[in-house]
Amino acid sequence: MTAATRSGARRRRLSAAAAAVLALALSTTACSSLGRTAVGPVMYESAAKTSEHATADVHVEEGEQSVAVEEGAGHLVIDDTSPSVKGCHKLVEGAKVVQNGTLIDMRLYPDKACKGPFTYLATTLQDQIAPGAGPWRSYTFVH
Repeated sequence: MTAATRSGARRRRLSAAAAAVLALALSTTACSSLGRTAVGPVMYESAAKTSEHATADVHVEEGEQSVAVEEGAGHLVIDDTSPSVKGCHKLVEGAKVVQNGTLIDMRLYPDKACKGPFTYLATTLQDQIAPGAGPWRSYTFVH
């Protein structure tokens, strides 16, 4: 075999490998949009005291994990782990403090249907309601 033949065969193998990697990347990107989650937790403190809660009714969607823990001040601290990036997520009893531990920015709404004015909360940051303001009742992710 000559040097030119070996070089040509090597180029074809590299081209085939590059095409396979590209095809794999495209197929995984297309499939990942079906059930994407925000990696990390969204933690928030409820606006209502636990004595005002009939029950700690934490809504959990498919594939999500939520944990509610009572704090010393009588408020529930709720931890939603890796919620879906799609849709409107309700905050149990409203929230006065929200910490975005995910890798995606979010919008906090005083409305339960994620409509109207919102507060923008970037990834890894925390925010709390202004004195005299009503609680946040829902959130969406910016994607």
